[in-house]
Amino acid sequence: MLAVGMNAILIFEARDVGLLPMQWFWLFLITTLVAGACIWIVSWGDDDEAAVEGTAELPADEPGMGS
Repeated sequence: MLAVGMNAILIFEARDVGLLPMQWFWLFLITTLVAGACIWIVSWGDDDEAAVEGTAELPADEPGMGS
């Protein structure tokens, strides 16, 4: 979804520049890859939150844990 928005902005801003078809292709490809990299980087923090939340929810008196 981010890539669609970024490519829409690209089309809107570069529509009067006079780019060749191959230049449009590479701009779309690179813009889509940048959007994917952004989502990947933002998702790095999700793993840390899940690990912290997962350990906080374990019960202290769970059977088989040595108590």
